[in-house]
Amino acid sequence: DVESGRHESLAFDRAAATYDQTRGFPPGVGEKVAAALLPHLPRPGHVLEVGVGTGRIARLLLNLGVPVVGIDLSRPMMDRLRGVQPAGPAAVRLVQGDARRLPLAARAVTAVIAVHLFHLVGDAEQAMNDVLRVIAPRGVVAVGWNWHPPDSIGRRVRRAWREIVAQHGADMGAPGLREMDAPVKFFRGRARRYAEIQACEWHVERTPRQALEDVEKKTFSSSWVVGEAVFPVCLAELHAWAERELPDLDRSRNELRRFIWHIFGGWSA
Repeated sequence: DVESGRHESLAFDRAAATYDQTRGFPPGVGEKVAAALLPHLPRPGHVLEVGVGTGRIARLLLNLGVPVVGIDLSRPMMDRLRGVQPAGPAAVRLVQGDARRLPLAARAVTAVIAVHLFHLVGDAEQAMNDVLRVIAPRGVVAVGWNWHPPDSIGRRVRRAWREIVAQHGADMGAPGLREMDAPVKFFRGRARRYAEIQACEWHVERTPRQALEDVEKKTFSSSWVVGEAVFPVCLAELHAWAERELPDLDRSRNELRRFIWHIFGGWSA
C-alpha cells in the first residue's frame, strides 16, 4: 500500500505568477533535463505530462520535436504556458483535468511523465493506477525530481519548519505521498524495465535568509497548509532556530543540485 496524506489535491493557482522564477531551471539546465529523457521515449508517439504547470519540461520536449499533451488541475498555471507558446500545432496541447481521473482512453499514450507531482495529489495511488491505465503496453513512464543534498540550507530549514509546525499541533504534510521515493517503488513493482538517469547537475548560491524568506512569503506549498493563526508563531520560532543553528544568515553557500529521471517500461499487455 502507498501511504498518502489528505485526499484533496493541491492546485497551484496561487503560485502561477511566480512559479517560473522560484522553480525554474538555471539557463541550459532544462535543455539537459529534456535531452536526457529523449532517448527513452518511444517514437513515433507523444508524451502526456501530468501536472504540466507552466510547461518548464513540456516546452523543452516540444523544442526537441516531441508532441506533448499537458494536463493540470490549475488553469492559471496553464494560462502562463499559453501566454508564452505560439498558437497552433507547434504548441503543447493543454487540458484541465485531475491526475486521479485522466481524460484519456485506456492504453492511449506511449509516454507519461510526472515531475514533482505525486506528493501533491490526494489519493496518489489512484493517480498512479490511472497512469497505468492510459499507458500503452510498450510505453514508458518517467518520474522526475530535483535532488538536494540532505544538509542543504533549504532542506535544513524545511525540516525545522516541519518540526515546529508539528509541535503546535498543525499538519504541513503534503496531500499526497509521504515518501518522495514512493512512486519509484510503486512503478518498479509493476514494470519489467527500470532505469535511473542523472540528467545533469549544477550549483546554486543560497543564503539561510533566502530560505527563511521562502517560508515567510509562502513560496512553497509546505507553507500554504499552515493555519493563519499559528503561522506567525511558528515563523518566529523558525527565525529563533535559524539564529542558533545557522550563523551568519547572509553568508552565501554554494550547493549542489541534480535532476534525476526514473524511467519504467515493459507493462503487461
